[in-house]
Amino acid sequence: MGPHITTIPLNPIAQLLLAAALPAAGVIKAWIGYRGAVAVERWRTRRLVSALRSVGPAHRADVITACAQVEAASSVQPGSPGGDQPLHVRARKRWLGQGHG
Repeated sequence: MGPHITTIPLNPIAQLLLAAALPAAGVIKAWIGYRGAVAVERWRTRRLVSALRSVGPAHRADVITACAQVEAASSVQPGSPGGDQPLHVRARKRWLGQGHG
């Protein structure tokens, strides 16, 4: 004998709820991801504005470059070259032109 497939009878309301649950979960997951990205960008902007507030116009380009390099170093994932090093070590190496590792 082959395997028996058992079907569970569901009433129409339960079927509707199950059919709506997956798309709703996808929408909620996308919204949470979007709000997380907005929060990260807001934090980065505040940090850059704070750094620029205490710097004269002659050094603003250097501060913006340094902040961009810190952001690039912070996006390195663990397990990639240099990903297991602390953030300040990766940022310093990039700033000094010593590559990504």
